[in-house]
Amino acid sequence: MKQPNNLTPLIFIWLFHLLLTYSFYNYYESQWDPSRYPTAIRLALPSLNKHSNFNEQKIIRDINRHKKIIPFEISGWPEMDNRTMEEIKVRAKLLEYTFDTTHVIKVHFTEESYYGEFVAILNILLRDRHKRYVYCNDDLYILGAPEP
Repeated sequence: MKQPNNLTPLIFIWLFHLLLTYSFYNYYESQWDPSRYPTAIRLALPSLNKHSNFNEQKIIRDINRHKKIIPFEISGWPEMDNRTMEEIKVRAKLLEYTFDTTHVIKVHFTEESYYGEFVAILNILLRDRHKRYVYCNDDLYILGAPEP
């Protein structure tokens, strides 16, 4: 006489547990997205005073002197800008998570670019939890984080 298989209920329980874990993870991931909620971003704008330690000329001079710049341009054409923003997103993640402080991403906003494109890039930076970025003269500089 053949014995009944006792593994069948365990397999069903395991599959149910796996499905429950997967659905909980997807729900949690969709709820965490910071761009879905209004968020106040504190931006420190550089001073126009030439004798200040935090002025535009000093920041741009230090970036140009010590860093390799990866340039991007937001032109106001949605087809091109969507591809550019995806590439900015990938490059910014590389800077942040590899602790690369030798490269800087420079995003230039032309006269035709929209405020929504600026906000979309800030959402990318918020979502990926970037800590260091500077806005000067229609340019947004994204810097990598130093090692902790």
